[in-house]
Formats: sequence, C-alpha cells, structure tokens
Amino acid sequence: MAKYPNAASGIKKVFLAKIIGVIGVPLAFIPGIGALLLMTCTVAATIFNVWGILEASKDHNGYQTALVFTVADLIFSIVDTFIDNNAISSVLSFAGNVMNIAVLYYICKSTGDLLRDVKNYGLANKGDHVWNVNKTCLIVMAVCLVVAFIPILNILAAFTTLVVLVVTIYASVVYLIYLYQSGQYLSLNTNF
Repeated sequence: MAKYPNAASGIKKVFLAKIIGVIGVPLAFIPGIGALLLMTCTVAATIFNVWGILEASKDHNGYQTALVFTVADLIFSIVDTFIDNNAISSVLSFAGNVMNIAVLYYICKSTGDLLRDVKNYGLANKGDHVWNVNKTCLIVMAVCLVVAFIPILNILAAFTTLVVLVVTIYASVVYLIYLYQSGQYLSLNTNF
C-alpha cells in the first residue's frame, strides 16, 4: 500500500489538469469550434486541478493552502470576466498571477516534503528547482515591467522579457515532468 495514496492520486490529477490546459491551446485555433473546445478544456482542467489539490490535501496540509490560493485565483478570474475597467482588470490579473505562483510554491513544497519523507531527495530537489526558476522569472518580469517605461532601458527590458518567456516555458515543462514523476513515485512507494 502506498504511503501517501491521496497525494499520489491528487498530484496525478493536477498533472492531468496541466496537460488538458496545454491541449486546449492548439484546439482554440480550430475554426468555428475552437473557442468552445478551449472553454471545455479550461473547465475540465480547472475541475481536475481543484479535485487533485483537494485530494492531496488529505496527506499534507500544504496542499490545503494551495487549494485556498487556487480558489482565490478562480474568484479573481470570474470577477475579472465581468469587469469592464482596464485598471481593475489589470489588478485582478496581477493578483491571479500571484495566486498562481503561490499555488506552484505550495504544491512544490508539499510534494517535496512528502518525497523527502520517502527518501527521494533528488526528485524533491527538482521541485525546489522548479519553484526557484519560476520565482526568478516572476521577479525579473516585474522588474522588466517597471524598466519598460525608461527610455533606452526599455530595449533591454524587451529583450530580457523574451528570454524570461523562454525560461518560463522550460520551467513549465520541468514542472510537468516533476508532477508526473512525483505522482508515479508516491503511488509506488510503500510503507514497509
């Protein structure tokens, strides 16, 4: 029997949610039905993400905090849909991004704690790496947004933003791999 069956199953659902979200992007470009397919994938991904984090929270309290931030992000997204003011919409979007990075932190930290408990330090360190890369990207992007308003430096900010976007894609792929490997390892690890 797995030592952390709820976390293993929950992490697998979070992984599935991320994959469904990725699949929805190219489907959005299908003429006529793209928007419907994207919306369907977004709803399915949201359901699997919340379900997975809720399930994982039975094995570690950090997932409960991730769930709170996930629900807050959902509320910000729903409210943002009905707001017609660009300034308020920008604030809600920024708040949603902060919630997303907090969710990522708590999922990586909680999963890392469980992996360390079952003595898989290498995989736990991969979660730390994912968090650190995403945190660095967020900080650099925030600096670029401020520097973008300064003449001459705005060129450097634009170039840096492109580099950060590429690094963010890398970090997203590593996060997917981390979720997959963690879910697999925790479901196979027994408490003998």
